[in-house]
Amino acid sequence: MQMMRSALSTILDYPLISTLIWMILTIHLIVYFQMEYVFNVHNSKYISMTPRFINIILIKSGLIILTLLTGCQGDMETDYHESEKLPQRIEPATIELKKTFVLNNDKDQLKSLYGGIRPNVDAEKLYGVDFASFRPFFMDLKTSSATFLNERGSGPQELFRPVQVTIKNKNELFIYDNGLNHIAHFKDGEIIKKKDGYLRESVADRRPYGLYWNNHIVSTIEDLSPVAALEFDKIKPILIYNIDSTEMRKAGSYSPTADRLDHTYKWAHIALDKKRDLIYYVFETDYTVMAYNLNSDETFVAATLKPENFRVKTIASEKRDIPVTRDVMIKLGLDRTHVQGIDIIDDKLIVVWGNGLEAYYQSRSGRVAANMEIFGIIYDLPDFNHALTVTLPSIYLGVYDNYIMLEENDDILDYTIGFYELR
Repeated sequence: MQMMRSALSTILDYPLISTLIWMILTIHLIVYFQMEYVFNVHNSKYISMTPRFINIILIKSGLIILTLLTGCQGDMETDYHESEKLPQRIEPATIELKKTFVLNNDKDQLKSLYGGIRPNVDAEKLYGVDFASFRPFFMDLKTSSATFLNERGSGPQELFRPVQVTIKNKNELFIYDNGLNHIAHFKDGEIIKKKDGYLRESVADRRPYGLYWNNHIVSTIEDLSPVAALEFDKIKPILIYNIDSTEMRKAGSYSPTADRLDHTYKWAHIALDKKRDLIYYVFETDYTVMAYNLNSDETFVAATLKPENFRVKTIASEKRDIPVTRDVMIKLGLDRTHVQGIDIIDDKLIVVWGNGLEAYYQSRSGRVAANMEIFGIIYDLPDFNHALTVTLPSIYLGVYDNYIMLEENDDILDYTIGFYELR
């Protein structure tokens, strides 16, 4: 019965087919009643009972189908359905290396750059968090040096567990310390103020960057309560924090194509379209681009183009009866595609995904380009009518001005970033 209802639900997605079914059932009803009339009026013994019997069977079957269709229709009304939104034109593109940045990491050495870096184009710097030492840093593109912003601790000029960098302008930025639940306001390299952070909203920050908009910090979060309860339609993946008042509100909605198998990877990657006050976001193991309007508080589907080599997640991660072995991790890893980043570049939206190969999960140094398949889609804004597909040769780090940044050498003593242009 469940399989039949599932099949009928699929049929309902095609209006022409469902309309034909209704027409056929209606015709059979008319034929049946006409034959009944002939039989009753003329009481003719020459009228065959076989068609009458067949029509009775068809009508009874039809009534069952109508009941199931009605039930499926009711079930579908509670689902979040969006029609496909595909570009009118899709074509391949390539990228070309234009310049490189080699970090001089001899002094005050960085240990871990995992999680990406954020550009401050006006200051010619790249910001991030060293998650090995839990200290925020910047790379100076002019001097090829790296500098930590402060030491670890709980003093006025210290941070205990910084996890997020939000750049306001050339001289100001905000860093969220979730160890002490503070948001530190930096100006000219010094902390000038600390305010309460995000923890009272029962959320978990999931990406090492925030977006500055109109005196607010926009963050991607894991909305803990609905995620734990698997109430996907209640998930709000965006947190908007008022810097002056510290008031917060959650926004956005769950993607119609993101999996509903478990509570893992239920957060998104975000990008700010400053021209239109829109937040674009893609969930960690999804391909649909969602959009949230910061002014109208409206959420909508922007694009549903699925890359050819995208792995749709089919295996739930929380089977408690299955031991977590390397073979299990490989099986889970090969079952899904992960978002690597989403950014705005030259009034285009770039979304980058990565498929870990088996070596990615077997090797301790798995996060290298040789162990991954990295690819992206670049959409024209604001209408998404034109899309470019691109394969990337290395780890995606983000964008800087009109360049795509890729990791050329992950050796921390000879760390190299390549700056690429679209062709």
